[in-house]
Amino acid sequence: MKKMISILLLACMLVMPFAAMAEADAEPAALELPEGWTAVEVSDEDAENGLLYAVTNGESVLTITLAATEGKTVEQLVEEAKADGMTEVETKNEDGANLIGFKSEVDGVVSANIALVYAEEGVMIVFSFTPCADEAAENAFAELVQFLAAQL
Repeated sequence: MKKMISILLLACMLVMPFAAMAEADAEPAALELPEGWTAVEVSDEDAENGLLYAVTNGESVLTITLAATEGKTVEQLVEEAKADGMTEVETKNEDGANLIGFKSEVDGVVSANIALVYAEEGVMIVFSFTPCADEAAENAFAELVQFLAAQL
């Protein structure tokens, strides 16, 4: 989880175009992806549920989702994440951006997650990387986010 803080900071750079896109209700711009990664078409149903973007390499998946904060503060979201069994919960406030990093597990599959919270606007953008149970996966997550952020 040591890499999560650096991933959190990279996510700040990467998320801004997605935030603008979400506000404008627009399609994501085509991003160049690292070799072996391909964009996944987002269904209308998934888009209605907040999924903005997804990529896969056949083994791992990175998704970017827009979710409502339902009027909760960053502190309340952190407490809720901990109460829901999220682990390795970390927060960072960088240049006014409130970031929450955490891991979750569903059916034995661990995901690393980063939420960029816009509490005043009532939304957060969540990056999820699955599976992410070891340092190699965390490195892959960091490298993918860094690759995407470098294009912006």
